[in-house]
Amino acid sequence: MAMLHGRGGKVVWSAISDVVQRVRSWGLDATCDVAEKTVMGNPAVEANLWKTRLAGFKDWTATVECLAGDDGSDLQFTNSDLGFVDSDGNGVSLQLWYTHTATDGVLLGTGILTGVSWSEDKDDVVGVSYTFSGSGAIKMSDATT
Repeated sequence: MAMLHGRGGKVVWSAISDVVQRVRSWGLDATCDVAEKTVMGNPAVEANLWKTRLAGFKDWTATVECLAGDDGSDLQFTNSDLGFVDSDGNGVSLQLWYTHTATDGVLLGTGILTGVSWSEDKDDVVGVSYTFSGSGAIKMSDATT
């Protein structure tokens, strides 16, 4: 049985300057590069055969899946939307809201819009997906901040 329900989610994207409409889902993938530091001839390694590693750079990407509006206006964008950065060279402010038990929380980050894709299916509503690459940390916060 699910403990959380996605109905409380929402997305705020500074380039749109408001809550994104008709969001079906959003997803976040956070990763960390890892470098292996195992060396040959190390008696400690040879005795138990365990590799050793070091954590490296962190990264995140986000995807926002939306339904297209009745007029199709959200299917149109300009070339400047892709790779958009503000005057300081940063990407757009992105807020990914979720419901956690009885309270709302939000993931806050700055990302660059790296992809827009459309989907059309005879048995479904036309969709549009936005993909962001993170620029800096993604931070988890509660809704009061």
